[in-house]
Amino acid sequence: MFDRQAVPQRWHWNGTAWSNAAAGTKYPVGIVRAFGANNIWAFDTIIGEGLRFNGTTWQKVAMPTIQPDVLVGTATNNFWLLGTQSVSSSTKVAYRWNGSTWTQGTLPTTYTGFFHEAVEVSASNLYVFGTNTAPGYLRFNGTAWVHEQMPGITKYVHGVAYGAGTVWVGTFNQFYRLTNGQWSEVTFPAVDNPYGLSIQDLATDPRSETVFAGGYVGFGEGVQYPTIIKNVPVN
Repeated sequence: MFDRQAVPQRWHWNGTAWSNAAAGTKYPVGIVRAFGANNIWAFDTIIGEGLRFNGTTWQKVAMPTIQPDVLVGTATNNFWLLGTQSVSSSTKVAYRWNGSTWTQGTLPTTYTGFFHEAVEVSASNLYVFGTNTAPGYLRFNGTAWVHEQMPGITKYVHGVAYGAGTVWVGTFNQFYRLTNGQWSEVTFPAVDNPYGLSIQDLATDPRSETVFAGGYVGFGEGVQYPTIIKNVPVN
């Protein structure tokens, strides 16, 4: 339960040290996205407040009726928020920010999953995944949101990323990659541990298109050894 007496903190790293960066809200921030040093967005997970950092101060942004779960987009004047109408609602909604106003989009009614992970390929190719691959996923094709499937793949999602022409989905014990419209499995590398390797999240280094996966080797409730692996594109 949210402690209304607690005051969530925000911190700023200036390259040398951390300093407190008050954002003007008492609610925890669940989504943060930086489009530039002077253009950072943050959204809370309690009442759906929106905040924007202009390089000097945080300012509240007028928001549509949404409890946001993910942000996906390529620019500060072209991104989407997907979530539900409220904390207690199951109605899924999506709103697009064009730099000055919010516009509600239409989501496929066939998609029954959650909004958990998001990744951008381009402004006209955005992906949103739930907590499980069984319901499929959503893709924005530049015009509309469409519901697509990962045939025969029923796994929990542990991070998504894009690099070198490939969308990657990490699951508990495999990677899946989307290349030229087809999903294929990529087995985790072998490790010297009877409990194997588990992945928790994915990230891409945009300078090299290298995809990194972070997790641990060992038993989930026993001894764990933090591990980072990477996929280096082949030129």
